[in-house]
Amino acid sequence: MSHATTHSQNSQKYLAVSIRFLRAGVKLQFPIFGNRNVLLLGNGQVITQQFIQKLKDRGVTRIIVHESEVARLTVGQSHGAAESVPVDRAGQLSEEQNYHSKQLDSMIMKSQALGIQQQGTPFAKSVQSPGTNSYDDKIATKFTERHSQSVNFMQEAFSEMANDQGVDLRSLKKVGSEALNQMARDPDLYACVGLNPAPDSYPARHSTHVSMVATLIGMRMGLDKPMLDNLATGCLIHDAGMLKIDQRIFHKTERLNDIEFLEITKHPVAVFDLLKKVRSLETPVAMIAYQMHERCNGTGYPRGCHGNKIHPLAKIAAVADVFVALVSDRPHRPGLLPYKAMEKLLLDANQGKYENHVVRTLLECVSLFPIGSYVELSDKRIGKVIRTTGKTFNQPIVEVWQPYQTHLPPDVVNLTQEANIQIVRPLSPHDERLTQTKTELTIPDSVAPVALELEDHWD
Repeated sequence: MSHATTHSQNSQKYLAVSIRFLRAGVKLQFPIFGNRNVLLLGNGQVITQQFIQKLKDRGVTRIIVHESEVARLTVGQSHGAAESVPVDRAGQLSEEQNYHSKQLDSMIMKSQALGIQQQGTPFAKSVQSPGTNSYDDKIATKFTERHSQSVNFMQEAFSEMANDQGVDLRSLKKVGSEALNQMARDPDLYACVGLNPAPDSYPARHSTHVSMVATLIGMRMGLDKPMLDNLATGCLIHDAGMLKIDQRIFHKTERLNDIEFLEITKHPVAVFDLLKKVRSLETPVAMIAYQMHERCNGTGYPRGCHGNKIHPLAKIAAVADVFVALVSDRPHRPGLLPYKAMEKLLLDANQGKYENHVVRTLLECVSLFPIGSYVELSDKRIGKVIRTTGKTFNQPIVEVWQPYQTHLPPDVVNLTQEANIQIVRPLSPHDERLTQTKTELTIPDSVAPVALELEDHWD
């Protein structure tokens, strides 16, 4: 992981991470250690604001946590830092087919089931206005825990599919429906979690984040709840077919050759072999899973479909999938800065790959500097984008600090109301100015994951 230093002993991995990743309210599954192997907080205990403040008062800038805690602690934190955009691959079609893909191909050829039925009340009407303040800690903690549960559920579901046990679609739909309830409470916080995947647990985590980003776009486009439920479910299952692909291909650290990529193009068809009860899938859900990798200009796969031969929900899902993929670490490349991922989507939309309206809607949902991104302002302060301002997408709402002072409470600045302050550039999440001191404490080379004397009672 790029944001932490890895330590290993007795096959257990512990990571050194900045304390700015600590979130009040998170219940630990493993202990937290400090410098010199001091046990700071035991497993089963809850991180409190008082604990975080005491670390800051003592000048502690990094703590050592078990690797399994990192994803839970860094929910909503930007991870991608690369600026070099990966080169696109020319379209490759797949000849893979099964009974269900043949049925879908027939519908597509006849232009059947490729529209969206008349909508009911837009789900956006039930979404609360998030205001302009920082996130509510209690709501953020609930979001974090629910998100972790969703990823864990998807891991179990994918494991069952890999073992030829199918999947419980009702439980799967419940995951998507509960996520919509979270979005209704605070769409910006929902975006912050969805846009910033941790680099682990593929494909379960990827699918969960794609579902969140897609439903955010769909909500903004006026879809009703039943259609958003379909969109969420299609995104959650879309990469299940990757379980049938040789995992050595996915874990390859070099760019795939054409033969290897041809294997990847089989997964939109393979998903239907794994689902078992595929006949109970609504057609829009099946179309999303099948067509998510198609492109409006015909350069996608598996069938090279063009514009009106691609289901509208699949067009939304495609944009969400690409954004999440671009900002995610992959074995052959690091994740992009979120700004660079957005920039690439805009360029590709201009070239006809994606529906312009969908990409524009994503831009309005998350801003040009996507929520969760770190930025430098024209007055030399640094910030984190926390809320969007809609059509003024280059002027989001930002938490700001002086450089090296992220341990202090931030100011919240609405850039639409500050004519003399602009964002001048995106920042890597590893930028030195985001640390709490210019020289951070030295972390020992080895960490003993054993119970030690408590230095203090900090719980």
